[in-house]
Amino acid sequence: MTDRSPSARVSCIVPVHNGATFLAQALTSILHQRGAELDVIVVDDGSSDASGAIAAGFDGVRVHRQAQAGVAAARNAGVVLARGDFIAFLDADDLWLPGKIAAQLAALEADPAADYSLTLVRHIAMDGEKPGPLDDSPRLGRLMQCLLMRRAAFDRVGAFDTGTLTRADQDWFLRADALKLRPAIVEEVLALRRIHGSNHSLANANQVIDDFLTIAKRNLDRRRKEGALRPVHHWST
Repeated sequence: MTDRSPSARVSCIVPVHNGATFLAQALTSILHQRGAELDVIVVDDGSSDASGAIAAGFDGVRVHRQAQAGVAAARNAGVVLARGDFIAFLDADDLWLPGKIAAQLAALEADPAADYSLTLVRHIAMDGEKPGPLDDSPRLGRLMQCLLMRRAAFDRVGAFDTGTLTRADQDWFLRADALKLRPAIVEEVLALRRIHGSNHSLANANQVIDDFLTIAKRNLDRRRKEGALRPVHHWST
């Protein structure tokens, strides 16, 4: 893929809490992107390790430090600081593959009515880790790592819900669906989600279930209020 003219500015937001092991690789994968002016923001969410210092060591990376408030609050803080017309997110332990930003900008340019773009993602296990069965086949990533959106689209959906500790991304996508936001899909694996023993969702499995039920109920309540759910009529014969 040829490089696009770097006229678009993309704010790349990286929330991190004690992610020193992986953060440098994540930031390198961002800074190697081409085809856009990159506005890279690391939100250090109360880390007690070297995460903030590692981020500060990269040229062109802005670092915002805050007391620990969770990944949703960290992403929200990054959006407040964002200067771009487009927004993307990468968790501190994951990676973007070369060409991700350029491919997604091209997809949005080709479909001006699309509000955001998603890529495929591959889940990979880190050496020495045994997280359980792992399906590493490519799949469509309704994940923040795979998302690039127009800033106007984010503002329309609104900030991440800080009341859910593990599933704020799914809640955001459900709200985007309710507003009928349109995706432009890039059928390429351009993001890697790295599975390891310290993954937030793996370490908080019970909380994941609770958050899942919370956002599912919230979505059903919203659809009922909007009249999207209608009673099923059973006709006798």
